[in-house]
Amino acid sequence: MSSPLAARRLEIHAAARRDPAGFVRIDPASVRFHLGTSLADFAVPIRIAPDARAVFQGAAAEIALLLGTQHPFVPEDDRDRLIVHEDYARLPAVEPLYGPSTGGPDLRGAAQLASLVHPALTGGIVTAWLGRGGRGNGLVTLLIALWRRAFEEMAETGEREATPLLVALAVSAELQAAEAGLRDLLPGPPLDRYLRGAAQGALWIAVRTGLARAWRDAGRRAGDPLLLRIEAALAPGPLLGGRAGVAAGGATLYGCDLSPGIPHAEDVVARLAQGGDPEAAQSDLVQALGADDDLARRAEHAVAVSALRELLGSAIAAAEAAGDPHIEPLRTLFCAPGALGTAVAGDEERKALARDLAK
Repeated sequence: MSSPLAARRLEIHAAARRDPAGFVRIDPASVRFHLGTSLADFAVPIRIAPDARAVFQGAAAEIALLLGTQHPFVPEDDRDRLIVHEDYARLPAVEPLYGPSTGGPDLRGAAQLASLVHPALTGGIVTAWLGRGGRGNGLVTLLIALWRRAFEEMAETGEREATPLLVALAVSAELQAAEAGLRDLLPGPPLDRYLRGAAQGALWIAVRTGLARAWRDAGRRAGDPLLLRIEAALAPGPLLGGRAGVAAGGATLYGCDLSPGIPHAEDVVARLAQGGDPEAAQSDLVQALGADDDLARRAEHAVAVSALRELLGSAIAAAEAAGDPHIEPLRTLFCAPGALGTAVAGDEERKALARDLAK
């Protein structure tokens, strides 16, 4: 399955391969202020103000509560526990929609992207969180302001200092710190890992939205190499917990579900990190899948479910636009962990799904 987000990661990887050392290196001579006297102890001092840190933490907490209280597949006991949380009364209202419910181009674009990142990120939830009154909106506003100032400071240095990249590194660290405190704001196992993955995906969408707006306002061109470096610093993989976190958390931003596993994954990653040929790695993976019938079947099933999910999402969006009041079961089927895969696991299940869709 193709994925525009995965394709963009490949573009970044290709740029890094052309000049590995230069792509990741920050020249100490280009930075206005730094600590250390050699490359080994080089560090750039950055202070995150307490009020800014509170914005990150508040946005993370709110999206976690929204996910845990708005989905019908969350057990009632878990919802009851989350509803008594002190922040629940301040949650923005959520429309039960798969697609975006309102807003301008940036907000609607973020809501449409959400379901590509994680099935549990409905347009209604993301629109409420990123819209006016949502703490996600406050986070995006802060990020836009940070990067606007960074572009101004970079211009003051004659573009010698890549200030927006320094901001991106600080933002990445702050997001991971904020996400670490979500345990008490999510349902219990096993849903906690699934909805944590959705919350992490939402935070990444907020960062992507803020960066895109600030980049556009600064009049920067889309092909600017600096953008690739910033996006590399803001890679969604580490925020989602790495390869294991992406697979266990249900994220679909790279296309299909990756839980079937990647054969010889550690070896493939190591070779690519050392400058190995991506096409050779792809060929090796195809051969490994062909040699393992069970893994091949699971991979084929994941790809088929991904294709069906894409079609189902389009159908739900069309039904919502037509005002169909009977599509809540289909939204739940789309969003619930493992539900769509179970619905097509066997002939009887597929026939039952076909009947439900016909209705």
